[in-house]
Amino acid sequence: MSTQRPATKCKDQRGGERETHTKSDHSSSPPSSSGRNDSSSSSSRATRVFVVLASSFLLIALVIGVFVVGGAMDSVMRFFHGEDKPKDATTAASSFYDLKAKDIDGNDFAFEKLRGKVALIVNVASECGRTRTNYEQLQPLYEELHDRGLEVLAFPCNQFLFQEPGTEEQIKEKICGKWRATFTVMERIKVNGPETHPVYTFLKAATDGRPINWNFEKFLCSRRGVCARFDGKNPNDMRADILRLLDESADPSPSL
Repeated sequence: MSTQRPATKCKDQRGGERETHTKSDHSSSPPSSSGRNDSSSSSSRATRVFVVLASSFLLIALVIGVFVVGGAMDSVMRFFHGEDKPKDATTAASSFYDLKAKDIDGNDFAFEKLRGKVALIVNVASECGRTRTNYEQLQPLYEELHDRGLEVLAFPCNQFLFQEPGTEEQIKEKICGKWRATFTVMERIKVNGPETHPVYTFLKAATDGRPINWNFEKFLCSRRGVCARFDGKNPNDMRADILRLLDESADPSPSL
């Protein structure tokens, strides 16, 4: 009858000791069928879990796609931000040039200053995936076309995943310091819901009436104060439209 040799200790490659056993004179027994079944069952469960998770992700992606493409994002924004207050005829601006706001330093800004100019109005955020592209295009476009009559008004907004946090001073430092913007930066406002700023109440009513769906949506207003909405477009994509308006005079002939 063969005997089991005592366990021996040896140093592994890290210098520590580990316990090893010498092989018994008896050959090792074959793995049991129950072990193979357990392994197969675990693998099958893992596969089912993976299929369920993958299907769930695909379903979520499909739903999001339907919301975005189908225009249901308007309903989502109304759900989260609430409905805008009905327009008050006694206080609402009757024209683009009647609008007023405050800049990032708290100074009054009358839109009458924009008469005869082309105005690009943007709701901005410093921590959005679209931030870099927009600022890197807005500033050069403004520098190039400002002397021809282009004005850019940036309205910081924190309503979309809280992507414009901080104080007014911190926001100004990010826009004017980090991105070196020299165009007009306005106070932080709300663009949707019961506390919508009058500027955005007017702009939405003057175009398609829809909620603002994300950061960096744009309104382009002609030299006569006629505005059009451009959702999802980067500044450079609007270049042709801006140049066309800059080439127009401020007389009352049709525009946008």
